[in-house]
Amino acid sequence: MLLDFRRFMAQGITHFVNMQVGVLRNAGVVGCITSNSNGGYWGRAIDHNEIFAQMDFPSYDNYPVWGGSLKPDAPSKVAMMLDTVRGWTSSKDRTAGWMVAEQLIGAQGHDIMGWTPRPDQIVAWSAQTLLHGATSLAFFRYRAATFGQEMFCYGILDHATPRGKGRKWKETKKLYELARVHEKLWLGPVTAKVALLYSIDGIFSWNAQPQSTAFEFTDEAQRMYHGFWRNGAATDVVTMQRVLDSFPQADALLAQYSIILLPAPIMIPDALVELLSSFVKLGGILWVGYRSDLKDSNNNMRRATSRLADLAGVEIEEIESLNAPLTRSIVEKTSGIKSNATVWTDGLRISEGSGASTLWSYSDDFFGSLGLSAMTQRETGSNGGVVVYMGTGLDAELLLPLATDHLQRQKVPHTGLSDNPMVEQLLRRDVDGKVWRVAIDHGGKTSNLDDGTELKPFAVNIRESVEQPQNPPRQLYQ
Repeated sequence: MLLDFRRFMAQGITHFVNMQVGVLRNAGVVGCITSNSNGGYWGRAIDHNEIFAQMDFPSYDNYPVWGGSLKPDAPSKVAMMLDTVRGWTSSKDRTAGWMVAEQLIGAQGHDIMGWTPRPDQIVAWSAQTLLHGATSLAFFRYRAATFGQEMFCYGILDHATPRGKGRKWKETKKLYELARVHEKLWLGPVTAKVALLYSIDGIFSWNAQPQSTAFEFTDEAQRMYHGFWRNGAATDVVTMQRVLDSFPQADALLAQYSIILLPAPIMIPDALVELLSSFVKLGGILWVGYRSDLKDSNNNMRRATSRLADLAGVEIEEIESLNAPLTRSIVEKTSGIKSNATVWTDGLRISEGSGASTLWSYSDDFFGSLGLSAMTQRETGSNGGVVVYMGTGLDAELLLPLATDHLQRQKVPHTGLSDNPMVEQLLRRDVDGKVWRVAIDHGGKTSNLDDGTELKPFAVNIRESVEQPQNPPRQLYQ
């Protein structure tokens, strides 16, 4: 009933939106119908994929900080949100682009205000939206209002700033110059070989019953996404249903994506289980999160073992919720590195004869004493396919070596790791087919790129990539 209610809400909103689109279409409006979505979209009873299906392109309000913010959202989280918006586009090849209808430029808040963007930080945030596929951007707002609920939403010009004056006016001009000079780059398609898949029904199920006070689907998605972002690998964030509609055959899916990520896939269509099984047998790499394949399409518990756990070659022997601030001790199997797991624990027992191996094991007096694994990897078939099962909440940085190894194994184009975790890098191909390497420093410290180029705080560096980078093999954990 909780799932049905959220479906009802989402369908009602979509129906209302489509009524309005119909009015505009009947009036001859073509090419410019959109609506601006705000952040936190996975926490609402809305399906933005359906909302934008009848419009010309999606729009998004990009606020990495808001009222009460002590610091900005992590740049990898902002990037993932932008990639999700790109996935809402209705065109199958997602080349139509999308719009940032509101890009914050000053301090923000309705009653409580938050972090004030540092000099050039809005240039970095805005360039990030272009890097992830936005083809249009407008700042919110031109001049700050003197009355109303949003009088503390500061703009390009503050309440008394003269036109053509002030730091933010200069930064706005800098961003628009960056957009114009590299127009061919920003209008080129974003090509990704990594895909993060989610289910709207699955998210509705999690929102109804999060099972742990520490659970947040966005955090679980970013946990998997982060390592590929750090490596400068483009990632599509799309629904499971879009993959089923676009790639009904496993060979077509593998031709599009080399690595697929499934964060907390509590609910998964039967057809997708079969498709992913074939995808792995053909040589694809699949990452699976905890509580996988737990419920059917009606949000009822399945009376069968997880098919994704079976594919990973493991059995879920014990479970426990790690309500905040509880943690569970874990250890990396080969290096002995120790850490703490959060949110949830699936206690994994490797199935006899499956060939799966332990990456991380529990080391506490319960799961550890039973010899259960926290994270496993299984190599299947002769084509190099891999299934990773992540039974708990590992720190995203701990997953970097595995992400690096899998990108190299699959020969996915990527920039490689930067020394500064706040530096974002990505390879983009422009409309003429030329490949460019874009680097954005989201932190407050000067960094050096691999060619010795100095990247100042919040600076954007764009250079032609002569050849695809070839990274030397590296150990998973050193």
